[in-house]
Amino acid sequence: TLSVAVALVVAVAVLYIVVLLAALLALLALAIVVASALAPVVDWVGRWMPRVIAVIAVYLLLLLLIVGIGWIIVPPLVVQIQAVIVRAPELLDTVQQLLDRFPGLDMATITDLITSQLGEISALLVALPMTVVSSLLDILFVLFMSIYWLIQGPSRHRFVLSLVPVGQREHTSRVLRDIGDAMGGYVRGAAIDGAIIGALTYIGLLFLGLEYTLVLALFAGVMEIIPIAGPVIASIPIIGLALSESLSRGLMAAGFVLLLQQFEGNLLAPNVMHSQTNLSPMLALLAVFIGGALGGLLGALVAIPLTAALRVIVVQVVA
Repeated sequence: TLSVAVALVVAVAVLYIVVLLAALLALLALAIVVASALAPVVDWVGRWMPRVIAVIAVYLLLLLLIVGIGWIIVPPLVVQIQAVIVRAPELLDTVQQLLDRFPGLDMATITDLITSQLGEISALLVALPMTVVSSLLDILFVLFMSIYWLIQGPSRHRFVLSLVPVGQREHTSRVLRDIGDAMGGYVRGAAIDGAIIGALTYIGLLFLGLEYTLVLALFAGVMEIIPIAGPVIASIPIIGLALSESLSRGLMAAGFVLLLQQFEGNLLAPNVMHSQTNLSPMLALLAVFIGGALGGLLGALVAIPLTAALRVIVVQVVA
């Protein structure tokens, strides 16, 4: 009875600590996912130079790639936003004409509704600087932890193998390698998912006849790396640009974006993740929703790689 009571107390204490450190543990998991995705590249580059230099070189190339994409995307997006602002009075007139068709709805009603929410909007704006600083610190934490994880990879692998009997080291090494491949597969899957969504967005926007088609498609593809919120963010400039041309085109763009998001969230992403992480589409979809419900955006971001790693442990170790 005493041992059971002690076990329960320890279990509750561990659970309480995990809850307190949930955000930090999620960031650490995200750093390991990034490191696992880059590990094959670092191993290949490390054939010709010391591992520390190889890690730094890979991250510098990755930084240049991100800066290049931002250089392509940001200026046209700024131009689009300015165009929408310039045409704001015309858009308001169009909205008013639409509202006139529905009794009881007018701009005054909508203005009153927006005014009633100004308190919450003001609170969000006040908290915005701290949110930005916190996000930057989280990004730096993930960046440096992933760098250290890559640099110490070989020595950590040897240390883990030294803890198991000699006869089990080959199996343990294979399990560790499969866990790394499964977790890194999430990043590869996100890249494939982004490429497909970018191509589909480009084709759809061509049919809609919108400007900046290539830039919007590239932005939509890049945003696929962020679960749930990424597609929503990518849809804002698409719908805004379409509305700046006409209300009917804006509605068509909104319908296209909605259909594309349903296809991506329920069909494309689960099947792509299955091909890269060996998770079934149902389990991948379930992992994203459970991770989002428990940990928000960060939880959804690490849900699939953690589930993929857990699957390897269950199949190759427990079973």
